[in-house]
Amino acid sequence: MTHKYWSSRTRTPHSYNFFYQRRHDPRWRADFLRVRALRRRRLGLRLGGIVIVLILGGTGIWAYQKVAPKPTPARTVKSSTPAPAEKPKSKKTPAPAPDPTPQEKPAQEDSATTSAPKESRDRPSTQSTAVIESLVGMGFRITPTLYDNLSVNQAMDENKAPQNLVHDGVTVGYFQDQTTVLTRLPMANSVDQSPYQVTEQTIQVDQIHQVPYRFENGQVHFQTWTTKDEKGHVITWQCEPYSGAKTVLDNLPKKSAQ
Repeated sequence: MTHKYWSSRTRTPHSYNFFYQRRHDPRWRADFLRVRALRRRRLGLRLGGIVIVLILGGTGIWAYQKVAPKPTPARTVKSSTPAPAEKPKSKKTPAPAPDPTPQEKPAQEDSATTSAPKESRDRPSTQSTAVIESLVGMGFRITPTLYDNLSVNQAMDENKAPQNLVHDGVTVGYFQDQTTVLTRLPMANSVDQSPYQVTEQTIQVDQIHQVPYRFENGQVHFQTWTTKDEKGHVITWQCEPYSGAKTVLDNLPKKSAQ
């Protein structure tokens, strides 16, 4: 799971990629430098832990080899009893030659056995295959709708939610093919091009959003879901089809998501 860092501006956690996209924005520069330092320190600690584990493991193996007893070679005992005399070999009657006529029944059985696995490989095994085929070419838009069961507009008007919750929370996307999805955040000047994953219950469209769905009559129906921010507030999200997504995203430069 992607590690997230707390933002003092939005009062919500975001991935490192979120801060990296805003590194040249003066309003986000301080947050980016702080998050980058935290990320480097975290990676350094993780690398140091791996090195320590490798050193301890190598030391343990070396110590075990030093103290473990060496196996004693088995002794060969020679028997003084004379070996029994070999009996003369009798001549064996040669077996009759096999019938050169091919047997059709075994051949048919072999053909059926060979073709069965191929047919099972060609048949779709899960619901995910049909879901992916129906997603290709679909545009979508992800937006927050509720904040602690209040509409997001009411929560922002009453200063109960971050003022930029809607502006920074909207994601526009487009399923380009069976493996790639294009997504864009509101303040980004480019489009993230990354793989997406489909299970029998959810669609992972990016590092943040995991959208639940149901599949009926060959169509995907998105369902709402909830997340919690750093302070435990519950945010309700919705994903809805957006026919203008392809036009918006095709006019922006593409980059692979980190």
